[in-house]
Amino acid sequence: KHLARAAALDPNLLRARLAESAIYADRGEIDRATAILDAASRRHGDDPRLLFARARLELSGRRNVTRAREILRRLREGAAVRQGAHL
Repeated sequence: KHLARAAALDPNLLRARLAESAIYADRGEIDRATAILDAASRRHGDDPRLLFARARLELSGRRNVTRAREILRRLREGAAVRQGAHL
């Protein structure tokens, strides 16, 4: 309840969205957890924390290993690009 309020007050607060999604996923409310991540994706795009949360949800909630691998590949590729930009 408090996380939902924090996220509503500041939609850019990704940490609150991730925690809220994790709570719903732990309760087995996978569709609701997914909807929260979808909304966060519109604001935060390919933020690594968001991609990791989505991959975890695909694995634990939906049991979709293929989709989780695709997301983790995007995460790894993004990390390589970010690391290359710092060299």
